[in-house]
Amino acid sequence: MAQSSLFLEFQDAGSFVGKEYGAGLSALKAGDYAAAFQAFAKCLKVPVSNDILERGERLFCASGGAYIHMLRGEFDQTARIYRSLNQSVTPMFRPSSCAFAAERAAFLREVGQGKEAEKSLSDALRHRTSLPEWPLSCRNGLTVLADLQMDTDIRRASDTLRTSDKAWRDYPLDEKGMGALLVRGRLARVASRLNRLNGQLEEAEKHARSAVELHLQVFAAETWDVAADQIELADVLSALGKRQEAANLYMTAYKTLISRLGPAQPLAKVALRNLAANLRAAGQAEDAAKFEAAAVELPVIPCRECAPAARR
Repeated sequence: MAQSSLFLEFQDAGSFVGKEYGAGLSALKAGDYAAAFQAFAKCLKVPVSNDILERGERLFCASGGAYIHMLRGEFDQTARIYRSLNQSVTPMFRPSSCAFAAERAAFLREVGQGKEAEKSLSDALRHRTSLPEWPLSCRNGLTVLADLQMDTDIRRASDTLRTSDKAWRDYPLDEKGMGALLVRGRLARVASRLNRLNGQLEEAEKHARSAVELHLQVFAAETWDVAADQIELADVLSALGKRQEAANLYMTAYKTLISRLGPAQPLAKVALRNLAANLRAAGQAEDAAKFEAAAVELPVIPCRECAPAARR
């Protein structure tokens, strides 16, 4: 699902555009997605010069709007913005190309275009020829790529994660910086999924708890990334038979997603379905049926633009 790279590039607080961009990032950290959307929209209305940083930052404000549309399940609006961004990003913004490719790949996967998502992201990452060159946005891209590959080929996903681990081990960045904590948390979440799929549940639990811990150093508790971590941890705990803790985490994540992003938030449906499966496995069939029905009732906003978005 969506993994924004907005925190990772072009954070210039000096210009007016930077001020609005910074306000959007602060709102994202707090889980105030409505305020973040307003800040990014205001940023786009400000005239900018030909300064490369201002131009790049303006692209990120547009991407911020697309990201929030995606989190809300508003895929038509997301598709239109990403189509425009895909035409705007040039080799001049090569580091940010990794970021845009990662976000667009998450969107394409969400609308059933997994193969195109993996191809477009792999193409963007090929611009980086050696590990010392990998900025945070490209390390984030590696994490998204590994998550995509797990849908079809766990072995390739494992290889991609090893490349990411090597980048952090051999060429460390400021591991306490906000961007580094963000990417390391996502890496831990993906590593948890890989270990869970391979049946290594104790190792998966360690990674999942690490993801929650790392992201709580960046975000407020009621935010998308923390909710995604909680769902992954709950999946692991359910597999381990720790069903009550898993149920509590599913419900916490669901409430966060619904209250902050609305009923069409795609991961909210996942939380309810997995909660129902957890309850059914615990012998609580009646309660499970209620949550299964509730998941079906969650709205899905049709996307008429999604196929064109995938082709371009």
